[in-house]
Amino acid sequence: MHYNRSDKYPFLHDRLLKEPYLDEILTEIETYQKAWKKSPGMDLATAESLNESRNIKIPITQKRLLNIQYLLDLLVKYNPDEVKPVYSYAFSVNPENKNLIIEEKAEFTFLIPEKDYNELVASRDSRSTESLLQLLAGFRLFNLTKLIRKAKNKTHLSYIIKSQLGTNIFTFKNYSYDKNGYDITEDFCFHKKNYEHVKLKIDIETMRKIIDANNAAITRRLKNFGILNSNVSDYRDTKFNYILNTLTGEMAIALDKKDLLAVRNFQSLRDCIIKVDKILDPLLLNDAEIMKHIAENIITTESNILSLFEGMDAENFSQWESDKKAAGKIISLTSSDGLKYIIDSSKFLEKFTEVVKHLTDSHLFESLTESQKDEKIFVAEILAEAAGSIAAEENPLKIIGTSERLKTMNQLLREYDAFNKKLMSDKNDPLLKKGDSPKSGSILINIVSAVISLFSRKQPAPLEKNVPKASQAHRVSGPRPSFSKETKDVYSLIQARDSVLIPISDFIEIQPDNEARLDQVITELRANNLKIVIPMYNARQVLYPVRSKKYLMSDVEYLLVDPEVAKSPEALGEFMESISSFKFKEDFITPNALFSIEKYLNSILRKNRAKAKRKA
Repeated sequence: MHYNRSDKYPFLHDRLLKEPYLDEILTEIETYQKAWKKSPGMDLATAESLNESRNIKIPITQKRLLNIQYLLDLLVKYNPDEVKPVYSYAFSVNPENKNLIIEEKAEFTFLIPEKDYNELVASRDSRSTESLLQLLAGFRLFNLTKLIRKAKNKTHLSYIIKSQLGTNIFTFKNYSYDKNGYDITEDFCFHKKNYEHVKLKIDIETMRKIIDANNAAITRRLKNFGILNSNVSDYRDTKFNYILNTLTGEMAIALDKKDLLAVRNFQSLRDCIIKVDKILDPLLLNDAEIMKHIAENIITTESNILSLFEGMDAENFSQWESDKKAAGKIISLTSSDGLKYIIDSSKFLEKFTEVVKHLTDSHLFESLTESQKDEKIFVAEILAEAAGSIAAEENPLKIIGTSERLKTMNQLLREYDAFNKKLMSDKNDPLLKKGDSPKSGSILINIVSAVISLFSRKQPAPLEKNVPKASQAHRVSGPRPSFSKETKDVYSLIQARDSVLIPISDFIEIQPDNEARLDQVITELRANNLKIVIPMYNARQVLYPVRSKKYLMSDVEYLLVDPEVAKSPEALGEFMESISSFKFKEDFITPNALFSIEKYLNSILRKNRAKAKRKA
C-alpha cells in the first residue's frame, strides 16, 4: 500500500506535503518528547540533536544542519499549533577576552497539551532569567542594545528582559556620537543589586560646572517659574527638572556638543534612578541617607524626613523609627508644638551641653546674632524636653550610653530648669528697670537681660517719620538710635502691606548669603518695637506645606506682627481669632503654626505685664 504523508499527518500545510524527510523529523521530535515526559529533566529535540540522529536520512554534508533547521522553521511557520518551539538562553563571559557568549537553545514540541507546554515554557524561561540576572549582577552597567543584537532569537530574549524590568532590571537611554558625529542611542541596564554603585555614577559636579557656565541664561528662565537661583543640592532636587528641561530644550542649540551629551545622559540616568527610588524598598533604600541626614543636622523632624526621602510615608517611617529607637540610634520626641523631632542619640549630650553653655554664659550669648539667639533658645527647649523624656525611661543608659553621661545630662537639665525659673522671676526684679549698663549688676541678671532682649533689646524709639503712633507712645529717654538704610527700606515696604501677619521672606530671601542683612533688619525692628518678629522653624511643613513641594525654600521663616497685639489678653485673643484662617499665598495657616505664634506672643504678653507692674 502506498504511504501517504497526509494520512499520518493530516494537519500538515499543503506547502509541506512535498518536502522530504519531514515525517522523519516529526517522528524524532515525538520520540524526544516521550522521553522527556518520563524524565522531565531531559531536553527535547533541537536542531543539533536531530542533526546527530541516524533516524533522519538527510545526507551527511556540511549543509545537513542547515537543512534540518530549514524544515523546522517551515513546520513552525505553517503549523504553529502542532509544532511549537521553546526557547532558552545561557549567558556567560569569556574570561580571557571578556567577550559575551550567548548559548541559545530552541527545543521543539509536537502536539503537546497546552498545560504541559505552558509549564515547559515557564521552566525554560525561569532558567534563562536566572542566567541573565547572574550575568547582569556581575556588571554595574550593561549595554542592553548590544546584548539583544547579539542574540539570534531577539523576540523571546526581549520578552525575558521585559519580564524583569522594574523589579530586577532597570534601564535608561545612553547617548553618544559615532565617528562621523551622528547621534547613537542605546539602552543600558543594571541589576538592582548594583543600584548603589550606579547611583554614584550620577555626576552632579559636572552638571554644576555646566550650570555655572550658563548660569545667567538659566537663572533668567528659572525666574519665570518663581525660582530665584540655580543652586542644586543633589540629584533629587526638583529644581533639576526645570534646569534640565531648559538645557535640553531652548538652550540646547547654545550648548557645546560635549556638554549637551553630558546633560542628556545625566537627565536619562537621573530619571531612571528616581524611578528606582520609588520602586525599591524605601526603608532599605533610604536608611543610610536618613541616618546621614540626622548625623549632619543632629535634630530633624518626621516631616523633614518624609519630604526629603521619596517613598517614605507615615507607615514605613513608624517602622523605621521603632527599629532605630530599639537600637538606641535615635531619640524620638513629640514636642509641645505638635511636631515629632528625631535626635541623633550619639550627639545629643554634646549638643545639649553646647546650647546650655551659650544660654548661661552672657559673653557667649551676646556674641551671637539675633537669629542665632532665636535658634539656640529653640534648640535648648527641644533638647530639654528630650532630656526629660530620657530621664523618665526605665533604662535611660540604653539611649544615653553610660552612667557618667546620664549624670551629666541630669546636671544640664537642672541648670536649664533653674535658668528658666530665674528668667521668669527676674522679669519682675526692680533691678531690670534701672537702666544699668549691661555689664553692671550680677552675672545672672545680665544673662536674664540678654535673654529678654531676644524679644525687645531696647525701649521703643523712632524710625524717623515712618514710626507709627503706637510705637511713638512707648518712646523713652535715651540716646537716639541709628538705623540702616536697609531697615528703613524694608520697613517702608512692610507699612505698605495691608496684612496682620507678614513673612519677612517677602522682602529678604532667607539664605546664608543674606544672614547679616537679615539679622540687622530683625534686630532693628525688635529694638525699636516696630514689629514683633516671630521665628518659625520647620517652616516647610508648618507654614508652607504646599509651596515647599513646588519651590526650594528655607526651613526657617520670620513672621512680622504689630506690637499692639501683645498689649493685653483680649488683644491677643482677637488677633489669634483673626488669623485662624489666614492664607500665605497657596497655604492656609496650620494648627501647629497657630500654636507656635500664640506661644511666642504669650511670652511677649508676660513681659509687657511685668513692665506694667514695675511702672505701677
